[in-house]
Amino acid sequence: MILRVRKLDTYTSDGETLTKKKNFFVSLLAVLIFTMLFIIYTATAKGITLNINGETRYVTTHCRTVEKVLKKEGIKLGPQYIVEPSSDSIVHDGGKIVVKKLVPVAVIDGNKKKIIRVEVPSVLEVLVKEGIVLSQGDEIKANLHPKDGSMPYIKIIRQDMKVITLTEEIPYKTKEIKDYHLTPGSRRIVQEGSKGLKETKVRITYKNGKEIGREKIKTEIIKNPVPRIVAVGDRSGVFVSRGERYIAVKKMTMIVSAYTHTGNPTATGDMPTRGTIAVDPRVIPLGTKLYVEGYGYGTALDTGGGIKGARLDVFFESKKQALEWGRKKVQVIILKEI
Repeated sequence: MILRVRKLDTYTSDGETLTKKKNFFVSLLAVLIFTMLFIIYTATAKGITLNINGETRYVTTHCRTVEKVLKKEGIKLGPQYIVEPSSDSIVHDGGKIVVKKLVPVAVIDGNKKKIIRVEVPSVLEVLVKEGIVLSQGDEIKANLHPKDGSMPYIKIIRQDMKVITLTEEIPYKTKEIKDYHLTPGSRRIVQEGSKGLKETKVRITYKNGKEIGREKIKTEIIKNPVPRIVAVGDRSGVFVSRGERYIAVKKMTMIVSAYTHTGNPTATGDMPTRGTIAVDPRVIPLGTKLYVEGYGYGTALDTGGGIKGARLDVFFESKKQALEWGRKKVQVIILKEI
């Protein structure tokens, strides 16, 4: 015997089945939940402004932080970028995110080089950012907008000055003096020489540690040099008369006349002889040894009324010799016995 089981449907009063009614309510509930979630999702969306290197656009996001917003928008950041506000800041509706690309700048301070990154670069901004202080005499060379595509740079040339004291020896000189008592050609040290000493203050100027100039400020003699004195045997200027040696003390050009015996003694009380010379005692003292060009050696032993100033009168034994001499302009040498 075969039994057949048949599912019995439950019917409502209006003829619909209970199962169909249940499915309808489930679907309606799902639509309501979706609608509510959509409303909530839309209500929680945040509208923000993105400024990327000066280009602005508006975006809607549900991201919580700046970092997640930029990541969702496909914006990749590197060390050459700066973000405002910071990447971990919370995003708020109506907020603004600014992304700027920093420009690399080579800062050369003296002999030190450093690469930094700044926004639109200016010399002042870089100096302040790096805490660079300039001193008097420092120079700045900069090219922040090179046209050849090379890296912008700021070069600071440091100038430094210092004063040093240099000590230098002053060589002594050797002075030779004639010594008529020494054998010709022989030498004798009269005084040993010693070097002097001087100090010179010098201002040295440096640029980036390299010397570029020196300037003498002051020189002071600390010790004067002492000359070395050497006596040299030399008799080339020695005059010899009757076994006596003389040296020239002074040379003059004078008018020389002649006279002979008058029967009167000289001003010194002796009778005149060959070698007696009349002088002006105010010019040549009596007793002075003389050498008269053309006449020879003599001694100032007489005076004369007409013998004044640069004039002499030489004695001859005869009138004829005196007349032959006449009046001449000759050289007269005053001698000193050695």
